[in-house]
Amino acid sequence: MIGIGSISLVHIEALRQLENVDLVSISSRYQAEEKSKELGVKSYYTDYREMIDKETLDAVHICTSNDVHYEIASYALNHNLHVILEKPMTMNVDEAIKLYQLAKSKGLVAKIHFHNRFYANNQFVKTHIKDIGPIISIHGEYTQGWAASPDVYNWRDNQKYSGLTISSRSPLPL
Repeated sequence: MIGIGSISLVHIEALRQLENVDLVSISSRYQAEEKSKELGVKSYYTDYREMIDKETLDAVHICTSNDVHYEIASYALNHNLHVILEKPMTMNVDEAIKLYQLAKSKGLVAKIHFHNRFYANNQFVKTHIKDIGPIISIHGEYTQGWAASPDVYNWRDNQKYSGLTISSRSPLPL
């Protein structure tokens, strides 16, 4: 696991439910030792490159800020590791295409983790969509707790790290 923010804890718990997956190591620029003890993970690194170079891994699961997805995924793929990325895959389409081509050329998997399709509400709609009839309009909303307070900093609000051009907390320009 590379990146040990709040979403990675959800991913780690999900991985631990799988019988054929072992969480070997974590890498985080911050609190790596503390988090490894807290999570019961034997090895930890502050540099993902060192972890990839030293550990025997089959894959990496990347849960970092968006700005380093491409860099980390490229490094992992070039070291013959499968890659699972938190969304979005990269900061732009060019980087995504390069990752796709690199993974394909090496016969590796590079996929985006997008679990929402398995939510009960989404599965219900998928199962019953034919019973609804012709669809004229769809409206959806996905409220995020981390965006609840404008007084709390989150890297997702910084274009450098998130790639977003309009902050989710800023009013749209009129």
